Amino acid sequence: MLLFSIIKKFAIEAVAFGIMTLIEQFRASFLQWLQSIPAMIMDKVDGTVIGCKTFVGEKLGVNSEISDNYSYNGKQWQKTTVSREVSSSEIPDEIKSRMVSGSQLDMTEELEMALK
Repeated sequence: MLLFSIIKKFAIEAVAFGIMTLIEQFRASFLQWLQSIPAMIMDKVDGTVIGCKTFVGEKLGVNSEISDNYSYNGKQWQKTTVSREVSSSEIPDEIKSRMVSGSQLDMTEELEMALK
């Protein structure tokens, strides 16, 4: 019985570690992509980028990472959206379970916490 308890505890810890590893890999990939966005939109944006909102979404079976970037040129605000397609296997189950088909899941606060 003691051996079973030890094995059960080890299995639960291994599964939890695996899930956390997947989430961390997804978050790291997302952050790396977000950090490359300023260079991509520099020539497309008139003004200075002030902030962004980040999302994960699924529409018609296609998963996307989306970044809405907000800039101000001294006269008006501009929103520039950048997105990339990601495979379903790259998105952790914890995040997939929160996604609703046809809408975007706001990841802004989670990613801000990861950057701190």
